Order: sequence, then structure tokens, then C-alpha cells
Amino acid sequence: MTSPKLIQEFRPRYFIKIKGNTATFLWSSSPDTPLKSSVDLKVKRHLTEVLWLAKNMGCSVNKDIVVIHNLDVYNRLIIYAWVRSTLREPKAAKRLALLVMDINSWDALYWASRLRELYWNREGYSKRLKLAKAFKLFFGLE
Repeated sequence: MTSPKLIQEFRPRYFIKIKGNTATFLWSSSPDTPLKSSVDLKVKRHLTEVLWLAKNMGCSVNKDIVVIHNLDVYNRLIIYAWVRSTLREPKAAKRLALLVMDINSWDALYWASRLRELYWNREGYSKRLKLAKAFKLFFGLE
């Protein structure tokens, strides 16, 4: 039987790498050398808001990396970063932040998984925009 310490070492880790004006959402068992296939999303807008939300959700925020302690928080941050890039009004961004923290974990898992699927399959940006619009309509943000 394997020891709990050994199992914990191979648990996936979730983090956001900041490089310039780009935030890259990653999961990996080795954060120092993640694989290209570990990338879930890249965003280039509203990084300060994403970092603020990460701090408020209990993540460790350093200069160039955000360590996220569980999948649920990771999913919520992905949703916020992705949907926020489609919003124009700051009031809507505030409502989105409150919504992301308030939705249940099953909703967060569904929407984040659907976005990851589109991103991994290299679906066009328009399909991701349609999914963002569906999210906003479903939760009353538009």
C-alpha cells in the first residue's frame, strides 16, 4: 500500500503563470516544467482583477505565479478570467466576481470543463464567445 505522503506528491497542482501581460492557467504535477498540454487558458486582459479575486479566494499570489490550492477555486478563476474578457462595464465585472464566488461547485465544474474542452480542441474564438454569452444569459449577466 502506498503512503499518503507519496500520493500527495503526485496530486495535480493548479496555478496561473504571469508573463508580461498574459496569464496562463496551468495544471501539472510538476509546476516547474509544465507540458504544453497542461495549458487550460491564456488571457491578456484584466489581470489585476484576476489576481485580486485569487487573493480573495485564498490563493498564494507572488509576482509571477499564483498557486491555487484546489480544483474548485481553479475552475472559478478560469470562468472569471474568460467571461470577464467579454464584459465592457465595470459594474458587470463586479457582479461576475460575486457570481463566480457564489455558484455551486457543479456549475463551476461544468462551465470551466466546457471552456477547457473548446480551448484544448483549438476551437475557434467565436465558439468560446458563444459559450461566454450562454454563461451570461444563463446567470442573468446580460
